[in-house]
Amino acid sequence: MKIQTFLCFLLLTSGFSSAVAQEFHENEIIKFDSLKILLNNYNKHDKHKVMLMNEYAQSCFHHSDFKQGLILTREARNLSKKINFINGEILYLRAMSNFCSGSLSLYYQKLSEWYKIDMNQKKIDLGAQFKIEPRPDNLNPELKLDSLKSARQHFISTNDKESEAHILHLMLSVLSELGRFPESDALHIQALQLFIDINEPFPVFDLQLQQLADLTKKGEIEESKKIEVELALTISRTNDLKLIALMTDRMAEFYNANNRYKLAIEYFLRSQEALEELGDKEMLLNVYYTSGAMYEHINMNLKAFEQYSKIVELVKNSPDYRLYQVYAQMAYTLISLNRFEEARKYMELSLQCITPERENNFRARYFDAMGQILLAQENYKEAIPIFEKSYDFFRLDKNLGTVFINFNLAKCYRNSGDLEKSIELGLLAYNSAEKYNMLSMKINSSLFLSEVYDQNGQLSQAFKFLKIHQILKAESELSDNANNLADIEIQTVLNKSNREIEKLEKERIMKVQQSKIQRVWIFSITGALLSALLVAFILYRNNKNKQKANKILETTLSNLKSTQAQLIQSEKMASLVNSLPELPTRF
Repeated sequence: MKIQTFLCFLLLTSGFSSAVAQEFHENEIIKFDSLKILLNNYNKHDKHKVMLMNEYAQSCFHHSDFKQGLILTREARNLSKKINFINGEILYLRAMSNFCSGSLSLYYQKLSEWYKIDMNQKKIDLGAQFKIEPRPDNLNPELKLDSLKSARQHFISTNDKESEAHILHLMLSVLSELGRFPESDALHIQALQLFIDINEPFPVFDLQLQQLADLTKKGEIEESKKIEVELALTISRTNDLKLIALMTDRMAEFYNANNRYKLAIEYFLRSQEALEELGDKEMLLNVYYTSGAMYEHINMNLKAFEQYSKIVELVKNSPDYRLYQVYAQMAYTLISLNRFEEARKYMELSLQCITPERENNFRARYFDAMGQILLAQENYKEAIPIFEKSYDFFRLDKNLGTVFINFNLAKCYRNSGDLEKSIELGLLAYNSAEKYNMLSMKINSSLFLSEVYDQNGQLSQAFKFLKIHQILKAESELSDNANNLADIEIQTVLNKSNREIEKLEKERIMKVQQSKIQRVWIFSITGALLSALLVAFILYRNNKNKQKANKILETTLSNLKSTQAQLIQSEKMASLVNSLPELPTRF
């Protein structure tokens, strides 16, 4: 039996009795007042004040004082930037996660975690961290709404669009909780426009996805198709890896909820790729599990087994991580692949990991798996008591697994020759499936009942359930065809968008290459000009030097000629003196 739900995968335990809840409330009031006094008496503008402001802001959110909480959050962020307190940004993101609800809360939580990882990789000391407490879920929605409306008016008066947008986003969830949908629809448009104005892509995407979900439920095909195409294009044009991881995950969840498994798996795989690069273990576990469940749904059991195996590999060094849900799902995929011994091994492993509060559920699943193995091996009589044990545990757990057990028992009794018992159990399975709107079970059990009634000679009943089966099958095929057509249209748009993106990318690369070539030419020409100038300068300098040398030579030559003339004249005079007769000397 394949019961796919991630809620079973994450163990959530509940909590407080009324007395404990009262004590918790009193402690919160004491903490709220103490923080207020501490903050008012703290005069330094340092990182400790940033932490106090964020913690007090969180306490304000818990007491529905949303205006004061957001003001403190903004002031703390500004102070942390002023004093260069890096951890202040993480505290801001965590505080916003605490303020927001739904996927926007997850968005800020993930941003804070990824920012912290980035800082740790850069070996930046982030200092102490205060614990973020989840906002109590027992707050009066009417009081919350009144406080949010008051806060909104304040932020409108201060022209703080960012705070007003977040206030509106939280108001939407409160209005939805109160069932005031027309009012919610009007505010939805305003919130969307505000987030567009402040250029916040993920909140815009999230609000548009909510619109798409609402329009899909209402059956407004054309309007929903426009938004669906716009969302697909938004993802295709996004380059931020973190946004891609979150957007594709949300898109995959939408398609999964609407039974459009092909596109759901495609988006989950894109989210998986981004998350593996980011190293986000927590989100990867969810993606691996949910995509594995979808692969099972479309009978791609080997692929499902591979996805579940990735979870085991991812948490092998985490002893506190309980894998019993994963081991059970791995066993079911192996049963579908007729790998029965391996399936038994994984079911045994699942029993070793369970906790007392989940014991009934997983003993039920263990006996169900063992029964399915016997059923597949055509050991029908041996399978019956095993399935009955599974039924008892599922009944104790108040689990819809009883529907699948009844159907499998009906198969066993039919093949064992007890057609009356088979019909009885088959009807139980069909009626339960109709009550809980389990379409796949209705289709399978109606066909099964038609065959058993026919085998038992009850032709009118056989015809009745055959007719039911044909109607259900036709509706299912019509829905599948509509989904397939929608998937093809979206895929066509995406392919066109991708081609345009590739074309633009090629053009960009060509421009870059041309720019490089132009730069090379510019450098070459500049080099040639510089070389020419250098040569000209050298020639000019050589020419100048040559001219100077010529002048020096001319001067030297002139001096030499003058000296030569003087020497000649001296020689002439000397010769003249020597040619005169010697005069007598007078004493």
